[in-house]
Amino acid sequence: MPTTVRYHRHCIDGIVCAALVRRAMPDVVRAVPYAHLPRGEEPEVIEDAVGVDIPYLPGMTRWYDHHVSGFQF
Repeated sequence: MPTTVRYHRHCIDGIVCAALVRRAMPDVVRAVPYAHLPRGEEPEVIEDAVGVDIPYLPGMTRWYDHHVSGFQF
């Protein structure tokens, strides 16, 4: 079960999603904000994480996004 939730830090829907995931998944013990990286920079790899309201990051166990990018796979 994932232990970390990554959320979009400048968006109320990302913050709310992170709070709901933490409440619904007791194993998630911390929330880490995500900021979009400048083009060309590589994102950090976070193992065993849930992503909400952000693009997919390498190493994510689960990923929930309601934006267009969430339907690219």
